[in-house]
Amino acid sequence: ACVGAVGALAVSDQKGVYSNDPSIWFSEIGGGLAILSMVCLICSNISIMSVAMYSLSVSTKSVLPKWSYRKILIAWSIWVLFLNFSGVVMEYYSVFLAVIGFIGGPTVIIILVDYFLVRRQKISMRDMFEQGKENAYHYTKGFNMVGVVAFLCGTVAYFLVYDPINYMARAEIFNFTTGTGLSCIVAGLVYGILAQIPSVKNYLLKDKFLKDKLLNDKIKNQED
Repeated sequence: ACVGAVGALAVSDQKGVYSNDPSIWFSEIGGGLAILSMVCLICSNISIMSVAMYSLSVSTKSVLPKWSYRKILIAWSIWVLFLNFSGVVMEYYSVFLAVIGFIGGPTVIIILVDYFLVRRQKISMRDMFEQGKENAYHYTKGFNMVGVVAFLCGTVAYFLVYDPINYMARAEIFNFTTGTGLSCIVAGLVYGILAQIPSVKNYLLKDKFLKDKLLNDKIKNQED
């Protein structure tokens, strides 16, 4: 992203070309370097999209376990092709980036706070892949309500300081934190603070208590 930004600035400054399409930059530069850059761009896009499609398919499979991978891949491929050829993506690309900002940022921070600060890097691998209500990470009908609350707080903070539709800042703090940065800070703080409440901590660390229970039951059975 940084290299791309620098390249865009260089081309716009030297060639007077202002575009968010890298292929136009390369055509203006010309020569072997431009061809090599285009090949690298194509390969990187194919590899990134392959990984994205894989993760998307696995996530969909976890939500719709009865669907076959073939059906999932076909469904998502049709949707992606529609977005690609309809022109909707480029028309609303800035809004798309804004949506990623207030969804992806707080989500990642909540995961990091949960893993490093709340769980201290200890998770149950069995429960990570086990399905059903007995799963320690099933929480409330499959939703971690503490995470949901923290995420909503981060989202509210985002929209309080930035208008992604009209690309306008709503508060001075935006100039220092950006919308995504502030939403991450708020979501992380809310999740971390809520996790210190004993009842909430028990709710989040169900995997630890289940592990301790299994260990105690095993010891008890051995003694008997």
